[in-house]
Amino acid sequence: MAKCAFCGNEISMFSGKCSCSQSQQSAKQDDLDRSAAEEAQRTLELEVYEREMAELTRSLAKIVLSTGTLHRPFEVLEIVFAMDSHEQGFLANMLERYVGIRRDVANPSKAFDKVKLQLRHQCRELGGDAVINCQFEHRVAAASTIPGLSAFSQTIPGIGGAKPRVEIFAYGTIVRFVA
Repeated sequence: MAKCAFCGNEISMFSGKCSCSQSQQSAKQDDLDRSAAEEAQRTLELEVYEREMAELTRSLAKIVLSTGTLHRPFEVLEIVFAMDSHEQGFLANMLERYVGIRRDVANPSKAFDKVKLQLRHQCRELGGDAVINCQFEHRVAAASTIPGLSAFSQTIPGIGGAKPRVEIFAYGTIVRFVA
């Protein structure tokens, strides 16, 4: 049977530990060391992630989006499509109606920004420099978030869960600049 390195007592077969105070302190120190090592690893991973995200943001910012053509030579790589939406947050109708707080309204700018980001991502993945002749369309819709409610109850603000949603659709042509 194994003996404790600190007090010489036999170690419990069930727990694998000794009950002496030195052994318990050593186990606590091991836990602290392990926690510190795990925290250092998480910090390192976060720093690497932040550097990678900063580089991605810089590379995406260099990609040109245009609703027209460009006055420089290019080759066409692909035609791409993107779509995104933004909808009013849960309980926003009730907050606005009864408390006077206007929050989480369907925001077309948020959906538009996400669609532009998708176009830039697709361009980057294909090795392009720009997305030209972009066309943007939108629509406003109301979608129920609570299945099983009657059509009438879904139309009552703050009750049925029908929330306004703005949808943005876009397409464009990915090009690579040539010398």
